[in-house]
Amino acid sequence: MNRPLSILLEVRIDGTAPTGHASLEGGDPHTFSGWVGLVRAVEELLDEDRVKSTP
Repeated sequence: MNRPLSILLEVRIDGTAPTGHASLEGGDPHTFSGWVGLVRAVEELLDEDRVKSTP
């Protein structure tokens, strides 16, 4: 079942590349650097949530 997922995102733009971290509420932060790193961090959080919600 699809449901909304809240992701906490802290982003700093240094020049043209973002850096920061993303996390699920109450979860460990996933640090990223660059646009591809940001997308990867979000994908990791989605995978983490899928694993937690699988019975």
